[in-house]
Amino acid sequence: MSLATVGANGRPSARILSLKRLEAGSLVFTTGLWTRKAEELGANPLAAAVFHWPALGRQARVEGRAEVAERELAEELFAARPRHHQLQTLASRQGAEIEDLSASPPKGSSSGPKPPTVFTTASPTGSPPTVGTTPAWRRSSS
Repeated sequence: MSLATVGANGRPSARILSLKRLEAGSLVFTTGLWTRKAEELGANPLAAAVFHWPALGRQARVEGRAEVAERELAEELFAARPRHHQLQTLASRQGAEIEDLSASPPKGSSSGPKPPTVFTTASPTGSPPTVGTTPAWRRSSS
């Protein structure tokens, strides 16, 4: 899915990430708290996601408020990942700006453990997304 957030400068930022679960009116995805997306969601929790289904010639748009989910869910999702993906998560600073490639740490090194963080984007109405319609979840004006 594509997830869009807004930075402090008011500029939108979009990236592709994996939907981990669809639960009771929430989209569940993971990220590190050190990432730009987590920083932007912390400052402004409103986000939008787009799912593209080229075989159907459709897309589903979802808009809502993101929040950090419980730690237990983050640990469960991390444990379900293949071991090599767990190690990759612990060893990389995905999303960090690279100033100088010559200053990059050696492959396989780590700047410390970085457990995943789970965010959920909840529907104000609790309705599941619908394929091929206008935004399935909209934030109410209240």
